[in-house]
Amino acid sequence: MRIEQVISDHWKLYGFKPEVYQRNKLIRGDYKDKKWISCKVPSDVHSILIENGRIEHPYYKQNDLKCAYVEKKIWIYQTEVELTEEMLGMDTLELTFYGVDTYATIIFNGQAIGEFANMFIEHTVDIKPYGKQGKNTLIIEFPVMSEKALEKKLPVGFWTNYSTERAYARKAAYSYGWDWAPRLATIGLWQPVVLKAVTKGKIFDVYMVTETISLEQKYARLQCQINSQVYQEGDYNYRITMIDQKNNRFLLESSQPDFSFELKDVLFWWCHDLGNPHLYQVIVELVEGEEIIDQYIFEYGVRSLKVRTKDEEGNSVFQMVLNGIPIMSRGANWVPVDSMLGSVSDNRYRKLIQMAKEGNMNTLSLWGGGIYEKDIFYQLCDQHGILVWQYFMFACGEYPDYDEEFMSNVQKEIKKAVVRLRNYSCIALWVGNVELTMLCQKIKLPRTMYGKRLFEEKIPEWLKTLDPERYYVPSSPWGGQIANSMEEGDRHNWDVWFTDVPYTHYAADTTRFASEYGLHASPVKQTIEKYIKKKDPKLDDFDFKYLNKDQSLERMYYYMQQHIGNPQNVDEYVDYSMFVQAEGLQFGTEHYRRNFPMTAGALIWQLNDCVPSHSWSMIDYDLIPKASYYYGKRFFAPVHISLEQISQNETGIWILNNSRDSIEKELCIAVKDYLGNCFYEEQVKVQVQANSVKKIKELAVGGRFYPNVIIPNRHRLFYVVAWFSQEENKSMRFFGEYQETMLPKAQLKVTKEGARIRISTDYFARFCKIDGDINGLQLSDNYFNLEAGEEKIVCIKDSEGKERNRKLYVKALNSERTTI
Repeated sequence: MRIEQVISDHWKLYGFKPEVYQRNKLIRGDYKDKKWISCKVPSDVHSILIENGRIEHPYYKQNDLKCAYVEKKIWIYQTEVELTEEMLGMDTLELTFYGVDTYATIIFNGQAIGEFANMFIEHTVDIKPYGKQGKNTLIIEFPVMSEKALEKKLPVGFWTNYSTERAYARKAAYSYGWDWAPRLATIGLWQPVVLKAVTKGKIFDVYMVTETISLEQKYARLQCQINSQVYQEGDYNYRITMIDQKNNRFLLESSQPDFSFELKDVLFWWCHDLGNPHLYQVIVELVEGEEIIDQYIFEYGVRSLKVRTKDEEGNSVFQMVLNGIPIMSRGANWVPVDSMLGSVSDNRYRKLIQMAKEGNMNTLSLWGGGIYEKDIFYQLCDQHGILVWQYFMFACGEYPDYDEEFMSNVQKEIKKAVVRLRNYSCIALWVGNVELTMLCQKIKLPRTMYGKRLFEEKIPEWLKTLDPERYYVPSSPWGGQIANSMEEGDRHNWDVWFTDVPYTHYAADTTRFASEYGLHASPVKQTIEKYIKKKDPKLDDFDFKYLNKDQSLERMYYYMQQHIGNPQNVDEYVDYSMFVQAEGLQFGTEHYRRNFPMTAGALIWQLNDCVPSHSWSMIDYDLIPKASYYYGKRFFAPVHISLEQISQNETGIWILNNSRDSIEKELCIAVKDYLGNCFYEEQVKVQVQANSVKKIKELAVGGRFYPNVIIPNRHRLFYVVAWFSQEENKSMRFFGEYQETMLPKAQLKVTKEGARIRISTDYFARFCKIDGDINGLQLSDNYFNLEAGEEKIVCIKDSEGKERNRKLYVKALNSERTTI
């Protein structure tokens, strides 16, 4: 029997200056006259203070600096826990804290019964010896984080990015500030607090592993390991029920906690672009006769997933192999959804994961400077068929693996994190850290790095027991002698962005798996104006610049100058930066995809933002997609036409087929000018095998060598376009950068018909967007090109129900604004 109560209401919060706080006075009740703030849990201190008008919201203007004092106080959460005679008579009586940020002391009825120093995992304390029938006082004391984090000295020369405070502190690294996030060192109970009472016995966790599968025979052999404990003598057994999505049931009983079994007529789990992500509901029960003593319920996808590092010829590769099929991993890096995690709703996760799926992403890399995400993230990835590249929470700095207390803390963290996450089918592999090995090589560290023992010896040792079936890599990137090698392992391509090379430099990258690459872009103007609290800001406004947390504000200007020109105002900055990001990511991603299977991954940095910011994100903090998101829906599509820029006048025409089906289609190819004249057109019957890429032909436009398409003027007036017959999406190759092309002024015609916007143009319209009051507006497409005389319908859905009152407009780079 089990009793569980979530302790969410009737909490109160107060912050003390360290020099005046005394714990014994708190326990005696001497601070009752303080102005305590009523609150709920989960929460974080910053969110509570905002809600109660104690601080200005740190995401606006420079308010993050105004509230810096918050982390310098000692914060107290306090409540009362009601215990019954029945609870006190049960075999165990515990409090589980699922997320404590970060250092905390638990005080129950005046007794300090627990010390915590890790925000990433749950902590459980036994309250039975201290409990009494009726009301019991529960206090959680949070000391000043930075003081606790710096109690131990680091060796001279120990290095870490952003703040040496984080070397010992098992706290989300980004909260110390990053190049896309402000410092916001949160405090609080950011996950639920649950009272648990159990009698007779309980199941702690269940580990399910798919040992073998046969797709043809619809067969799988599974292993199940049940971790349980009984407190009273009895004849106990385990009962397993597996229910598929067709409501078929599989039943099994065992007297042993570790056993294997066969499953027939299996519905397999796939990533969404290859099939259906079938999930079984698994109910594991500890029973005595017909009495259910305890149960453990989870969802499980039956699948095989391996990481292949050598192909049949012995060449180095880095491929995810799902159910026997090597896949092209396409997606982005995921950062925490907010800097104030205690206030985040599950709905924010639902929206972002849905957007990733609709953006044709099959993989998300969960970055190691954030958190092991909430269960809702992994549940959604399982349900939507999205693989997860799962980092352990270590990033961009050394770690004191010479300190046994630190290592003990980390070992508990790894164990609890892996046990919690290992049944999720979406998790493809474990990765030790972000960029530590690469950065140590980059700075030419003259000694063995602190952390080598942790990542290359201890974590793989622990995983042999905890999750031996999943692939582990000590760091990312991870290659041969050079960590960031193109020849093996994965690679982070930051040559583009952090060095003075245009984004066309992606073409030089022959990596086996691009696990990070990206370009900056501004959020939409509506987001900028909202958070700097200013209408029509100027480029040199301090608040506008402050939104950009990157090390250099000039990097974006370099890329705009290279690929489109320098902006003269904020409107142009928004458009130009989005254009560069979208076009650059398309160039890089298509290059990587054309190299499949030798290159088997393209994960953009980054999908989302934790605060309003100029950043690498494809979706801004208010969940408004940037241009790169809409481009990504096209260039991440499982079947896609890619036009390769071979030379100034030669174009390679490729079909990228990352689906499980062979395709037979009619491919249309044309050469046109921006006025609407067509100078070449052909239709080609194409066949492309499943899960492969194919160059269909090379096309020369102009130039000195036959055969070629003869054009009557310079390339700046022309473009190549390719599409599948009877399909809307088109791929285009433009000759030269935007400022080198010669586009006429386009005249757009726009009409709104209920939930549809109809757009047409006389001349070619480049980078056509719907903008204005778009927060909460879902668009079927945006930031697209319109050919001369073409018409496009964009479907709209208003999540806020204020469609008729929105002020929207349509504009291309080469047109005036047209009000809808």
